Amino acid sequence: MYIPLAVVRGLDADDVAASLTPMARRHFETARSYSTLDLLQAMAGNNTVTRAFAGFFDKYDLLLCPASAVKAPPANGPFSLLRDEPLDLWLGRFADAGRYTIPGNEAGVPAISLPAGRGSDGVPIGVMLNARHGAEDTLLAIAATLEQERPAWFAQRPPVSVIDSVAART
Repeated sequence: MYIPLAVVRGLDADDVAASLTPMARRHFETARSYSTLDLLQAMAGNNTVTRAFAGFFDKYDLLLCPASAVKAPPANGPFSLLRDEPLDLWLGRFADAGRYTIPGNEAGVPAISLPAGRGSDGVPIGVMLNARHGAEDTLLAIAATLEQERPAWFAQRPPVSVIDSVAART
């Protein structure tokens, strides 16, 4: 049986769970049910994904994909840890929205999200580039070149932004 890090550090797992948001609590409680075999199988899956990415980058320099599979959600919307719903429902929606970012995160490859203009609703849209392990310099060079060629893209803000909200309060 999995022993939560909180318990290893001398904290009461039930006290920790009670202090979490509803969805974070569901993650925590589900993790408590994992066995050592479950964790070893997950690590084996991670190794498979990591090797697949390495093979891809033996052939290609970069992987270009959308920055997100969904438009920017509202604050405290469908991906919020404040939601009070079954974990499987939330995870399915989260995994669907993260389908372009999750594999690279799993493999630990460097990535960068870059602006790519605006959608028909005026909200900025972006692309994500993944590169082989250790190729952060390539991603940063591409970003710098794009910023020089399209400086207006890097100065964009959506019609309503956090910056505007903060400025209005001060």
